[in-house]
Amino acid sequence: MKFYTEEKLRFSELFIRPINSKQIIRIFRKLCRKYKLSDTDLRILNKKHPRATTTYFRNQGRNSSTIITMPSKSNLGVLVHEVAHCVEIKVHGRTRHNKRLYRIMSKINTYARNKNYWDVVATDYSKMDVVGLIQNGKRKELSEV
Repeated sequence: MKFYTEEKLRFSELFIRPINSKQIIRIFRKLCRKYKLSDTDLRILNKKHPRATTTYFRNQGRNSSTIITMPSKSNLGVLVHEVAHCVEIKVHGRTRHNKRLYRIMSKINTYARNKNYWDVVATDYSKMDVVGLIQNGKRKELSEV
C-alpha cells in the first residue's frame, strides 16, 4: 500500500490524466515497440475502476509472456506502471514494487514525454473540451473532470 501512495506522489501528473481504450491501445503499442515487448498482450475490460488492472506472467522468467488487463477508462499512471512491470520482468527476470520499478517508470515517462506520446492524450482531451463536457446542463472545466 505504501508503494502505491508514494507512486501517486512521484508521478502525480500521470495519474490525473484520464485515457480511454483507444488511447490506451495507441500508447501501449508505441511503448511495446520501444521496449521490445512483443510477447506482451493487452486486454481491455469494460470497467472503470483502475484497481481492476492486473499484470499476469505466464512462465516466470525473462522469456515469459505477459498479459496486461486494463479497464476501458483509466489513466496514464496505471498504464506506465503496468508497462514498467513488463520491462522489469524482461530485463531482470522478476518484478517487485520497489525503487527499481520507480526508475523504470521514470524512464518510460521521460521517453514518452520526449516522443510526445502524452500529446495524444492532450489532443484527445482538448477535443473533449470542445464538445463541451456538459453534465447536468452545466459546462465542466477540465480541472473538475
